[in-house]
Parts: sequence; C-alpha cells; structure tokens
Amino acid sequence: MKIPSFFIILVLFSACRKVDPPLEVFLPANQENGSMKGTKSAPSGWAVDWEAGGYAIYESNRNFFFLNGTTQLFDGSTRESVGIAAIPVRVGRTEIKRQRRDSLTTFGVYHRLIADGDVLDGVYRIDTTAANSWIEVMALDTVAKTVSGRFELHFVLEKYNSQREYPKKLSFTDVKFDMKFIR
Repeated sequence: MKIPSFFIILVLFSACRKVDPPLEVFLPANQENGSMKGTKSAPSGWAVDWEAGGYAIYESNRNFFFLNGTTQLFDGSTRESVGIAAIPVRVGRTEIKRQRRDSLTTFGVYHRLIADGDVLDGVYRIDTTAANSWIEVMALDTVAKTVSGRFELHFVLEKYNSQREYPKKLSFTDVKFDMKFIR
C-alpha cells in the first residue's frame, strides 16, 4: 500500500513539534506562617494540584504588603517561588500587572530554582497577553497579623539559565491563601 507523501510529512512535522514538558509537583515548604493551594497549569493541557508554604510581609510605612509561597524537594531545597508584591492594604480585588520599575504597581513573579534551592534558573513574569491576573483579599487583620483570600496568576517564561525545559507559559488558578504576617 502506498502512503501519500503529504501524510508522511504531516506525521513527521507533528512528531517534531515541541510541546511543553509535564508539570513537576513539589512538596509545600514550611506552612507555619501560611499556605497557598490551587491549580498549576500550562496551555499544553497539563494541570496539577499545587500547594505551597508561605508568609506575608506588611510594609506599614508604604501601606502595602507582599505574599510569598514556596515549594521544595524532600530534602528541603526550594524549587518554586511565587510572589505578589505591592498589594494594597485593603479588602477587595486588585489587578496584578507586569513589574515596572517606575511605579509601585501590584505585580507577580514566579521563579524556578535548582541546586540547593539557591540558584535561580527560570524567571516568569505576568503574561500581558493572557487573561487578567488578580488577587482578592477577603480578610485582613493587621493587629492579629493575618490575611486571606484568593488569586489567579498567568505567567510567561522570560528567561532561563540551564538546559532544563520549562513550559513557556504557566497559570495558577483557583488559588486560596491564608497567611500570617511575619513582620
């Protein structure tokens, strides 16, 4: 049986097409000061339950706060860090934008780390071509030093340093957080 040449070319082209690698799942870091739980996904269709340990930092002189969530390997070395910075100190929803050096815009970042967790390997920034990224603070108590809410972040890979393959885009959706201010 003769196979049409266009079919062979189509199969070869499809086989050579690069797809995102599967998403890795790591352990949440220390959850003594809080946690984040939601879904991490890539446009290729990969999606995993995601959980991170974290904390919040309150900057009273600037009237905003930061959230940070991290994951790790079984030996405690950090693998992922998700951060949201310059969040207004108020209950409500705030759009998260791409970081700009000229203003205190609420922004998000995602980092991949390697080695003992001290080598920055992949840097993701907010994807301005995707759906809106946002955070909604649902409860905030600066006296009891607690904050909780939810967020959705959409990232695009900006740079990476190793030979590892990372998805070009990542999303964190349906993420709920409950944090203590560590300062």
